[in-house]
Amino acid sequence: MTRDRPPAPSGPPRSRRGALAVLAGLAIAAAVLPPLLRRLAPLPLEPLPGLPGFRRIEGTDLTRAFDPFVGLGTPASETATDTLRAAADRAVRADPCAALFPGWSGDSVPLAVFTDHNCAVCRRTEPEVRGWVGAQGGRVTLFWHDLPLLGPTSEIAARGALAARRLGAEAAFRARLLRSAPSPDPAWLAGTGASLGLDGARLAALAGSPEVDAALAGNLALFQLLGLAGTPGAVLGRTVVSGALPRERWARLLAGESAEATRAACQAL
Repeated sequence: MTRDRPPAPSGPPRSRRGALAVLAGLAIAAAVLPPLLRRLAPLPLEPLPGLPGFRRIEGTDLTRAFDPFVGLGTPASETATDTLRAAADRAVRADPCAALFPGWSGDSVPLAVFTDHNCAVCRRTEPEVRGWVGAQGGRVTLFWHDLPLLGPTSEIAARGALAARRLGAEAAFRARLLRSAPSPDPAWLAGTGASLGLDGARLAALAGSPEVDAALAGNLALFQLLGLAGTPGAVLGRTVVSGALPRERWARLLAGESAEATRAACQAL
């Protein structure tokens, strides 16, 4: 009579399988936990010197600036330039929030973005910022602050954007800037304006006007007041951002901001 033999084991011993399961769990934890802990950790926010109620956070991919007034070349003399700088600085310090968020209604979280056309990071992230703001369903209001930090074409782009804003065509002009490189020449502005259905000569004239001179000086004064070192830069509610941030951090910043908190910080200045 033949006895039945027990079936041969089809896999590693149970103790070995358990050890493998533990190792697999540790590997998964090692991959998952660090990003999770980074998301749960408090954001590294620091008080902003000189602006009580505001704070700052450092991003990445910052294009550093030179003399922030280097592109402001329209005034005829150095004395006129100094006068313009001083007036802009006084106006910005008297009401930083009005300069940052012009025309803000107070019922949304404002986002002021500082950009330079020749900053490659700015050009890459501008559509991302627009898309993120659009996805907030009106909770965030966007304000652009163009800067002339990186040479003559930066200045012509900034002046053109400020002039196009006054003609109700800022979005179309900004979209054109993302597709083409400007020439440091008023003729380029006139041609670009005409291609957008504007009065090109009027756009070019407005870009070199005292009104746009003052607006550009105001952007530069804000840039200095906030202690920004380059572009991109931003202010979301009460938080100054130096450099680029991933979308996840923008979402976390927004979760800690509100229209009420921004109004309170602005009123405390």
